[in-house]
Amino acid sequence: MNNIPFKTVVRLSTYSLPRLRAVLRARTPQTPCQCSKSNLVVRQLTIRAYSPSLAAASIASTASIEAMPKPAGGAPFESLRGRMDTGLLQGIKDMHLTNMTPVQEKILSESDWHQDYLVQSKTGTGKTIAFLLPALHTLVADKTLDRSKVGLLILAPTRELAEQIQDECSKLIAKVLPKIYCHLVVGGKKKTSQLRRFMESPAPAVIVATPGRLDDCLQEDEVRRKFSRLRCLVLDEADRMLDAGFAPDIRRILTRLPPKSTAKWQGMCFSATLPPDVKDLVSIVLEAEHVTISTIDPNEAPTIETVPQMVIPVPSLEDVLPTLHSFLSCARVDANGQLKAIIFCSTARYAGLLYHVFGHTGGAAPPKLGVWQMHSRMSQAARTKTIEEFKEAKSGWLFASDVVGRGIDIPDVNLVVQVGLPSDADQYVHRVGRTGRAGKTGKAVMILPPEEMWFVKQNPQFPIQNNGPL
Repeated sequence: MNNIPFKTVVRLSTYSLPRLRAVLRARTPQTPCQCSKSNLVVRQLTIRAYSPSLAAASIASTASIEAMPKPAGGAPFESLRGRMDTGLLQGIKDMHLTNMTPVQEKILSESDWHQDYLVQSKTGTGKTIAFLLPALHTLVADKTLDRSKVGLLILAPTRELAEQIQDECSKLIAKVLPKIYCHLVVGGKKKTSQLRRFMESPAPAVIVATPGRLDDCLQEDEVRRKFSRLRCLVLDEADRMLDAGFAPDIRRILTRLPPKSTAKWQGMCFSATLPPDVKDLVSIVLEAEHVTISTIDPNEAPTIETVPQMVIPVPSLEDVLPTLHSFLSCARVDANGQLKAIIFCSTARYAGLLYHVFGHTGGAAPPKLGVWQMHSRMSQAARTKTIEEFKEAKSGWLFASDVVGRGIDIPDVNLVVQVGLPSDADQYVHRVGRTGRAGKTGKAVMILPPEEMWFVKQNPQFPIQNNGPL
């Protein structure tokens, strides 16, 4: 068993997994993980894998990280009383939100919420509430609003992000009277059932959609008529939508909506970056006199520069799995059991395999530790359930493909591990960006056999510390 090749491990049936679990647990280091309660310290980890080639190998962890202070709370939402619809304020209260984030405060402190906005802000800064509150208030306050028509349209680059927006919107409007509804129009769900719920709703005031599916739906005259009284269009994560190739879809959508020149609907564009193609799209959605807001400090180092990164070289492909098991076991001890980690895999199949090895089937993870999987081979309902559970979890391990590499804001992730190379440098940045968010600490690790070490050598722009002999 000590010489099982990695390819054999990949082909393991669920019947064989308990045996693999026993091997992994038997080879886990028992004493090398030492850490103070306040920060991580440099220490040696002896990897005792079933491969003899790792018997004497050792790796050093990232040096201690100073805890970053949490950003101070901004103005209280209660200060909006008298300007904001009381139902929306009650929704904020029910969501247990008390103070505004910087992007929320900058927008909500504007005297006119009907203006066009171009906002540069990172994911995880509260931007969803920042555009929902003024847009929803405009709808609710409009006494001429035809509630059988769509008043607010929000476009997002992924189904998961669209679902997050719908969830927050539904909570905000729960106490609004007269009642309005927020609908989801995304791929991965039956188009006919989505259209039926949308068309039959008495008040489909808000639509959250991905561009491809909405473009498809807008080919029908009956659907287009539902948008004849549009009041506001929001493009969320505009740079990501263009990266994903949605520019043609968005431009077709705009031709099927009431013209901005005559309908005078409000435009809002949110983007972490403002490359030329985003600015070109903005010129179609926003008036020339739009308000520009940025909450990104030009002197602030990006996440890719502040998150400690290291690579653990292993002698061969067969050493990746046991090294991963040993490293996660030690990292969990270092974190006093509060380790919330995302383990990125190169394919959906590989993510599923590791989930079964470490999860309830294989049982290689510590008892009672939450283990999840997230990849494109899962149904949309299963993916949604996974995201909701992992968001709420204080600790646990998520084995994922790059379906969660961008856009999804998962709080308190303190470790990202990559056991499969990213498709390119940009994907590496977005994987690492899942940790060290909102002023919190985190670190990123790659476990690479010799044939994959080229990525580190060809990307010297990343501060990746080599913690091995290879």
